[in-house]
Amino acid sequence: MAQGSDKHGPKLDDEIEREMQGVLKGDKPTRVQEEQEPEPTVTDEGEAATDPAAIDDDAELPEDERRGR
Repeated sequence: MAQGSDKHGPKLDDEIEREMQGVLKGDKPTRVQEEQEPEPTVTDEGEAATDPAAIDDDAELPEDERRGR
């Protein structure tokens, strides 16, 4: 990644690049929860790549994830 971004310093540029490697090299989400993705998952047409209706808000979360709600 080219250094010298006006928005970020070199350290943050490198961190963002590391976070994006899974998305750039893979063709699937890199995290279980889509909201944790560094970039939204969309198709080439700009539509959501995952079905919003597939999210089960009533699903039981592991104990450590319940504290964040």
